[in-house]
Amino acid sequence: MSTTSTAPPCLLPAPDKPPARRGLADPLFNAATVLVIGVALAAVIYPLYFILIASVSDPDRVYEGSVWLWPSGITLDGYARILSDPTVWRGLANSAFYTALGTAVSVTLVLTGGYALSRRDLPGRRLILALIVLTLFFDGGIIPRYLVVRELGLLDTVWAIVLPNAVAVWNLVIARVYFESNIPDSLREAAALDGASDLRFFFKIVLPLAKPLIAIMVMIHVVWN
Repeated sequence: MSTTSTAPPCLLPAPDKPPARRGLADPLFNAATVLVIGVALAAVIYPLYFILIASVSDPDRVYEGSVWLWPSGITLDGYARILSDPTVWRGLANSAFYTALGTAVSVTLVLTGGYALSRRDLPGRRLILALIVLTLFFDGGIIPRYLVVRELGLLDTVWAIVLPNAVAVWNLVIARVYFESNIPDSLREAAALDGASDLRFFFKIVLPLAKPLIAIMVMIHVVWN
């Protein structure tokens, strides 16, 4: 008497069918996202657009509230009066000068200071870093800063504006962390074996590898200045 055993059929899980709610929720979510982003963009762009159309409209019509979407009574008298004022051009020149000089000084100090603090062979590195970070929590204020500038003989000079705000501690910490994460000690040791000095290693190897950091720091300080 022979018995035949049949193996149970392989039970495969039925494919998941997306419920009707999921098919309806995705378009609703996308529509809500587009709506929120559109409202946010309109809230940001419209004031800038209104300033533009109001600048070429008749001031009386602007005061009356007649200017909403399109300029009314187009005139360029406002631009003519502004551009004929020499103080405006002097202000633009000062802004460009202080932005260029302040950015150059700040980025230079942040990069060199951040790299120095990233070196583990720097004597007193932790103490120096702790004193620098301490300034994030305590600030003397305007009067002590003015007294320091006066004692250094910087009053009525360009450096009275550039130097007090030359180094942002948070940017210095970011630069230090970047150098510690991306410039290994083995790379410096290999450069030293090839006869490279610290300055040559910094300018020939560190700075080319820090192009993303340099770009971010330039952008931040240009906006700040």
